[in-house]
Amino acid sequence: MTNPEFSLTRYLYIREDVLSSLLISIFEKKYDNALFWASELYYSKLEKETVDFIYSIYRNFYYSNNPKLDKLMLIGMKRYDKGIHIAATMILNLVSNTRQYTLQHFIGNELNPYAFEGAKEKETKLWIFPYEIESQKYSTENLEKDKPSLYKLLRKVCKYKSNKDWLHVFGCGYKNMDSKELLIKHRDNWLYYASFTPLWEERINRYNGIIDYDKKEVKFEDEDDFENFYELYEYDIDEQPFEVFDKISHTSTLSKNNVNAFYKKYEPNMKIIKVKKLKRVNKVCRQCE
Repeated sequence: MTNPEFSLTRYLYIREDVLSSLLISIFEKKYDNALFWASELYYSKLEKETVDFIYSIYRNFYYSNNPKLDKLMLIGMKRYDKGIHIAATMILNLVSNTRQYTLQHFIGNELNPYAFEGAKEKETKLWIFPYEIESQKYSTENLEKDKPSLYKLLRKVCKYKSNKDWLHVFGCGYKNMDSKELLIKHRDNWLYYASFTPLWEERINRYNGIIDYDKKEVKFEDEDDFENFYELYEYDIDEQPFEVFDKISHTSTLSKNNVNAFYKKYEPNMKIIKVKKLKRVNKVCRQCE
């Protein structure tokens, strides 16, 4: 198996875009947005990756100012498979106005993030827990009970547009692709790229689909399997209105924003002497490996 340029989640968002959108939503303290992106990952059967990634956000950006929150976060790490409310709890505590992040650890020659002495004395001891039912608002099961026409499904479930501003900062795998090439691959060969996500791989296997990594396609040798699969999962991505495709893919020139622009936006008062490249957005911190 070769690594693809990108992979697609439950509702055909680019996986790395979902990860970066989750990070930015937490930075901007937008809980509903963050819950949406976490749900997109979690219900793609990436439960552990979802919680690991939230924990890596905490360790890399929040820990120095909020070390006492680590206990709650570690509980979440251990209980990642108990439901989306675990991820929701971790997110809710990070987006709290009392929890502040810093990008200071990414400046060259500065203090190690795990040793940095921030304003620990001022850290809140409050932990916040969401209602379990409310945290499931973006679950696949709830959304598909009404059985809307498949070609209208993405219009209903793709609530937010993914953040596409920092693909070079996070080292996204497709960052050097031409935007037109990326769009065509996403639109015309979506099932192949979705097959790298556990949910879609499971669906393909259930109907005896064959993933051809050389030709970059998914084949069904049995006609009944082919028809049964597409009866359930043909989202007619090539027939979606522009506003839907603009949410899940890239419809314009890929952003070339660099890490300095990232610092300027999310910690504008910090003096930058030397910066180093942020980790790939789909990598977790050392404690999560």
